[in-house]
Amino acid sequence: MTTATAREPRTRTRRFGYVVAILVNLILAWLIAIWPGWDAVPFLTDDTTDVLPFVYASIATGVLVNLAYVADDRPAVKATGELVNALVGFVSVLRIWQIFPFDLDGHWGGWEWMIYIALVLGAFGTAIGAIVQSATLVRIGLGQQR
Repeated sequence: MTTATAREPRTRTRRFGYVVAILVNLILAWLIAIWPGWDAVPFLTDDTTDVLPFVYASIATGVLVNLAYVADDRPAVKATGELVNALVGFVSVLRIWQIFPFDLDGHWGGWEWMIYIALVLGAFGTAIGAIVQSATLVRIGLGQQR
């Protein structure tokens, strides 16, 4: 078995995963924008409209990055895509933190701290991801990784 033949099933599997990620992102965008829509969620306030552009930017970035991976998923392309995705995600999380479009009074009162923890973890995770992908790109640039 040649190397090209041995790698082909893994390449097809990865590409299938990228297509699944694209579909999941598109379904998520559809659920938020069309049906049932973000306004069907009882604890989201009208301020949600101020964060939606950032949420959609994050979703669109995920779709575009995965489309790029379907065509070419070499390490440099992947690291660049993941870096862009992490940076857009980080900005989105910060904007959600700033606006905090959640009204948890009533049935969900006292749960704000859980959302803040989730936002901190999201910001931390995307920041670490951006640092890791930046380091990966530097290593690739220096020829230390293929």
